[in-house]
Parts: sequence; structure tokens; C-alpha cells
Amino acid sequence: MVRLQPSAPQVDAGLAADRASYEDDRARIAAIWQAMAGVDVRATIRVPDMLPALGSYHRNPDFWGDVAVRELVIETHRQMTLDAARQHIAARVGAERTPTRSALARCWKRLDLLSKGGC
Repeated sequence: MVRLQPSAPQVDAGLAADRASYEDDRARIAAIWQAMAGVDVRATIRVPDMLPALGSYHRNPDFWGDVAVRELVIETHRQMTLDAARQHIAARVGAERTPTRSALARCWKRLDLLSKGGC
């Protein structure tokens, strides 16, 4: 079996193309960073928009489609007790939209798994 080696001009042309592509990408990234200077990313991107479903084979909880409740569940995740979180959520969105204690606990457990790369 004969192996063909590229000639030096072919290698140089390939490297030059790669270098030009790298410089284009680098310039685009620099422009993005410059445009983002002074922008509060948390104010422009809503947390639920960044999150995937809670798992690839689990059904999401009923409240997951309610964006306001979802944001509060994520906001209170492991920041307070379950009962305190339920009171906080109920005060913000009302008791009828507040998840049950067990639903909140299951959701927090799955968020823990997602943050560790599981689920």
C-alpha cells in the first residue's frame, strides 16, 4: 500500500486557510465581547429559556410550563426549606399555582442531578 504525502505547497495552503478562518472567528468573538461590555446578561436572558427539559426520559412536572412558577422554583432551589419555598412561591403567584411539597422536592432533586451531569 502506497501512502501519498501532500506536497509542501498543499500543506502551506491548507494551513493558511485554517489560519484565516481562525482569525475571522477570533474577530467575530472579539466583536461580540465588545458589544456585550457593560450588559447585564442576567437581565437579558431568562433562566427558563436556557434550561432544557428536566430529563430525557422523565415527564416534566405540571407546573414546568408555567414560566413564572418555574423561575421561582429555580430561584428558590436549595436556598430555603421546601415549606419556606412554597410560602415564597404562593406569595408571588398565588396558592393555586404553587406546586405541592412533594412536586417541589422531586423537581429540586432532578435539578440536583442535572447540575451534576446526571438524569
